[in-house]
Order: sequence, then C-alpha cells, then structure tokens
Amino acid sequence: MLVSTSIGAMVAVLIIGLAKLNKFDKDRSFFPTLTIVIASYYPLFGVLESRFIWHEWMVFVLFTLITLYWYSRYTLAIGVLLIGHGLYDFAMHIGSVGNHIPQWWPMFCGALDVTLGSWVLWYCTNKVKNVG
Repeated sequence: MLVSTSIGAMVAVLIIGLAKLNKFDKDRSFFPTLTIVIASYYPLFGVLESRFIWHEWMVFVLFTLITLYWYSRYTLAIGVLLIGHGLYDFAMHIGSVGNHIPQWWPMFCGALDVTLGSWVLWYCTNKVKNVG
C-alpha cells in the first residue's frame, strides 16, 4: 500500500515536471484534460474485464460534466475535482474494490490525484497572485 502510494505521488511529480518543461501548464485545457483522463480509468478497467459497471460510468460522467462546466468558469475548481477524485480513490481502497480494479490502483491513483490537484490549486493561486 505504501509503495503504490509513493509511486503514484512520484508519477504525479513527473507529470508536473514534464508539463512545466514543455509548457503544457500554460494551456488552460491541460488541467481539465488531466481530470477527464484520470476519471476514465475506472470504467476502462471494467471494459478490460468485459463488464459494464454502472457506478463507475456514472462517476466518470459526473466528473466529466463538472469538469467541463467549471473549466470555463473557475479553473481553480479543477484542482478541487482532482483532489475529490483522489478521495474517491482512497474510499475505493477502503470499500470493496471489486475484481475489475487492480488492488494497488486506488492508492496509486489517489496519491497521483491528490498530488496533481494540490499542484493545480497552488499553480492557479500563484498565477493569480503574480498577475495582480
């Protein structure tokens, strides 16, 4: 559990570093794209197992719709959504994960989401401070 959490946080730091290096963080669509792609993994695991898991698809659709709504209005909310998805991941670890999701995935993805979400919040807050 600690290993998957640590690796998830390290992958998030790698994503952040690559985003800054390639200036992806300057594009407003980068943040919501992260959120939508990350939310798509749970339904993907179901599809890989040839199963359609309704609650996974509902969470994916919900996160996608909220992301698209808030993207055009309040970029800071994307960070909150990523952290919220991380909390969902941690709850999946505590609850029954199901046999369509690898055991290590919720802790890995939760750490990745919380780290990325924290960075988005920090980035948007500092960007606003630096502009004014």
